[in-house]
Amino acid sequence: ITVVPLLASQGISVTNSEATRGGQLQEAPVVTQADYKAAADDLEGRLTSELEANLRDPGNVPAGLTLFAESKQLGSIAFDPAEADVVGQVIDRFSLRGTADASALAVDESLVQAVVAAALSDQTPGGLVIVPATIHAQTGEGAVEGERILFESTATGDAYAVIDAEAVITQITGLPVSEARAILDAMGTATVNVWPDFLGDLPNDGSRITLHVQDPSTAE
Repeated sequence: ITVVPLLASQGISVTNSEATRGGQLQEAPVVTQADYKAAADDLEGRLTSELEANLRDPGNVPAGLTLFAESKQLGSIAFDPAEADVVGQVIDRFSLRGTADASALAVDESLVQAVVAAALSDQTPGGLVIVPATIHAQTGEGAVEGERILFESTATGDAYAVIDAEAVITQITGLPVSEARAILDAMGTATVNVWPDFLGDLPNDGSRITLHVQDPSTAE
């Protein structure tokens, strides 16, 4: 023995007058920080795999929802025992368990279609009205973007022009029945009845003309 670390740092050297004899070497396993980190990383990988397996199981998806497994998020893992309780301990092995909250996004696509249908009605040009029963909305495949699911969607529907009855009466007052019918036919299916039926022109007094406009949304 020529060096004793605690003394060497103080500039003190050692010289043995005789060779050292006897003594023994004892080794004991000690948990290091690297050991604990390796166990924690392995456990995190197992939890992630278990989460993915659960998301692939259709039985875990609520009815009526489309699950986007790629949106999964595994929260912070609470390890038991904690690192400070294990590292530095003289033990052969240790068990580590972890718990964490996890989440994934799921969408009721029927609600997306309802939003698209409402947007179609809201964006219909002025003077036109969409017939609700004719609206058909479709959604494409959703794409995960952060904490949102984006859909490319389309909606179609039949629309009709709103007819201003008073303005139409003013327009056809006093016209021949044939001309009045042509004007009305341009707006939709029209029937013109006059009394007596031999009259060829509509009255010059608009108050004597009755115009019935049927709402297309209630038409059979």
